[in-house]
Amino acid sequence: MQLRVPTGVGVGVIGVIGVIGVIGVLISGFLVGGCVFDPSGLSFAGDADPAARDGGPGGDGAIDGDGDGADAACSPAPGGETCNGLDDDCDGAIDEGFDVGQACDGLDPDGCRDGQMVCNAAGEVVCEDPAGPAVDHCDGTDDDCNKGTLDGQGDPNVGLGCDGDDEDRCVEGVFACVDGVIVCGDATGPTVDLCNSVDDDCDPASLDGTEDPMLGMACDGVDLDLCTEGVYYSCAGGLLSCDDATGDLHELCNGLDDDCSGGTPDGMADLGVGMLCDGSTDGDLCAEGVTVCTGGVIGCSDATSTTPELCNGVDDDCDMVVDEGFGNSDPLCAGAILLGGGAVDGDRSNDTVATVGATEAWYRVEIRDTVAYSELLARVTLVSPAGADYDLHVYCESCGATPLFSSISHSGAMHTDLVTVTRPEVPMVDRSFDLLVEVRFHAGASLCGAWALTVEGNRTTNPRVECARP
Repeated sequence: MQLRVPTGVGVGVIGVIGVIGVIGVLISGFLVGGCVFDPSGLSFAGDADPAARDGGPGGDGAIDGDGDGADAACSPAPGGETCNGLDDDCDGAIDEGFDVGQACDGLDPDGCRDGQMVCNAAGEVVCEDPAGPAVDHCDGTDDDCNKGTLDGQGDPNVGLGCDGDDEDRCVEGVFACVDGVIVCGDATGPTVDLCNSVDDDCDPASLDGTEDPMLGMACDGVDLDLCTEGVYYSCAGGLLSCDDATGDLHELCNGLDDDCSGGTPDGMADLGVGMLCDGSTDGDLCAEGVTVCTGGVIGCSDATSTTPELCNGVDDDCDMVVDEGFGNSDPLCAGAILLGGGAVDGDRSNDTVATVGATEAWYRVEIRDTVAYSELLARVTLVSPAGADYDLHVYCESCGATPLFSSISHSGAMHTDLVTVTRPEVPMVDRSFDLLVEVRFHAGASLCGAWALTVEGNRTTNPRVECARP
């Protein structure tokens, strides 16, 4: 250790070697060259800053006794070295043992040691990292010093929307980091500009619909058919315009798809379908069916049989003639029809045979003899409807002679013609006979109607006529 004193005092430089070199200095209050040594506080008279130590302002740890810039002796501070930027233990080292100056990572989210350990005002060792958080850019480098983060994870461009190398300008992908390079993930094809009033290709310069694939394609206009008789030629207001100016094509009955619908029944719009019609197989002229389209041909659905003309004042067979074939048809006696079962008992019970009709006719019925010693009786009744009139003629055994009885009364209302035919009893002789009945249209009658004819055995009423044995 060396001690420097002022020059004018006559004391030279005292070299101190060991403890012997400072004789008398250990005595409290001893004056050496105008410098008072105070071992309790290490202060010296004339020191401008007795408290300054190494690391303080203007000093290096030793006390400057006379203010000339030279250091005096250092006294260790109680408690040893602390983290305060001073050499508290006077060993020539400052804040040793506290890792001051070592590289460190602050409280930012990265893992980079871009700060250093320092002492704060409270004497604590802290990491002073003035740098901001390091983000991991897409560059193939671990920018944030964190092996767990992906390359480019913090890059502000990664994840932003982007447009690929297609022909449109639409942002249909996002930027991604691939092998240290930012690339666009738009793998879509080009978006064409359709005719829909929307900027499909994201290019305001292209006109709406200019790339629509329907332009030039066949189209159907505003008619009622579905036939493509025109082409799309322009786009206006988001709609394609079709130049089909033809009229409606109707579905005719011809086996063709005239209206191009694919589902419309053949002939559905044919004016000849659905009309009333008369079949070709019956004998009347009545429209009892409708026209239908079958196999491309119009036919009639009338499957009814012939409607016969009746004597009823109606044109039943639709031939524009009423009750034709009735009236004076002059049937022949030889064609007389057996009435009912063909016979009644004339002398017992009350057998009855009957029929109805509307035309002139001949009928034959046997009046049988079944009981001896009894008169044979047969009552004949003909009822004519209102508005029509028929005459009753009765013959005995044969029709070639003059009628046995005729009733030719006439009336516009419903009325009855009747007669009782008798044959007297002849013992032990079969008196059975054939009775022939003729129904005739009354001469002068203008209307036809349905009559009713009845023959009753063993019944009598007036008038009575006798059918004698030949």
